[in-house]
Amino acid sequence: MLSASCRFIAQFGCTIVQVGKSARRLQYLSQFRPHLKIVARHPRPTTPPYKYSAALNSSYHSVMTTRTIAILSPGDMGSGLGRLLRSKSFRVITNLQGRSPRSHELAKSAGIEDVGSDADVLSLADVIISVLVPSKASGTAERIAAAAKKLDSKNLLTTTYIDANAVAPNTTRKMSEIFEGTGLNFVDGSIIGGPPRLKPDGTWYKPTFALSGSGTRDIDLDHVFDVSHVGPDVGQASALKMSFASLTKVCRHSCGSETHIDRDLRPLPFNH
Repeated sequence: MLSASCRFIAQFGCTIVQVGKSARRLQYLSQFRPHLKIVARHPRPTTPPYKYSAALNSSYHSVMTTRTIAILSPGDMGSGLGRLLRSKSFRVITNLQGRSPRSHELAKSAGIEDVGSDADVLSLADVIISVLVPSKASGTAERIAAAAKKLDSKNLLTTTYIDANAVAPNTTRKMSEIFEGTGLNFVDGSIIGGPPRLKPDGTWYKPTFALSGSGTRDIDLDHVFDVSHVGPDVGQASALKMSFASLTKVCRHSCGSETHIDRDLRPLPFNH
């Protein structure tokens, strides 16, 4: 079953490496608890990291990050992302029209402002992060793209729309086409792990936030989230999420619940 999962993952330009065990022993799953890492395969980028990376911990950078980010919508993951952004002095907004009372409560508890309309979101936030139930992803993308086309370009502040939903790569690519002619750059995103949360020691647990597509480094959120830039094409981040979920299910079934799947992608070549 594990080899079948490896073949499935290879379809999306990813591979599996094993840490601390020889490849030969992958045949004997019942004899050990392997530590596996899933990685994306693509060329090392030719451009250097974001130009402000040397100043990420400087007072100058903290001033630069006083920005507005929109979260659509503040469920468990969205409110966690918003709470983390607020801890870094970002203004975080949303549009709660038609959302449930629970979403209103989560937004309030995370300090996320309800601005009341998609037009106001597009006029105030420079980045929109869409993180909802997968069935709502395409509809939300269509709604935001339509609102952007109706808005006077002088009032359009949003430059980037990140779809961070657990949808198939083909669905993500179709969504990117919706944003043609809107003035917004569509970025494919995937979140691997649970919602951000403040730990007892005062540090933050952060899930891996994988991004692919053009201009991912210009978003400049690497100092807030555990960001991995996994490739230049829309669909790569979604494929990584799908592959990771598939590998996790297979390994839990074949190797037992003690199996650890390493989601730390930062040491890999494409992040440097």
